[in-house]
Amino acid sequence: MSNPMHPWSRFTIGNLESLKEIPLKKGIDSREVLINWYNKYYSANVMKLCVLGSGTFSRLLILYYKIILVTLC
Repeated sequence: MSNPMHPWSRFTIGNLESLKEIPLKKGIDSREVLINWYNKYYSANVMKLCVLGSGTFSRLLILYYKIILVTLC
């Protein structure tokens, strides 16, 4: 769970009214729509990764591989 005091714990696009209240008035369950989208489109084979840092390409590549190895093991 994220820290509720951190700005990233809040909506980044929209607000309670636009994401819940207005859709409910139109008979739309935003959560259900999101889950359906996730089930249909969210897949690891279409994801991309961008590695950005101040180090050299070689250094970033080494760090990337270390993270991947820890994650996969």
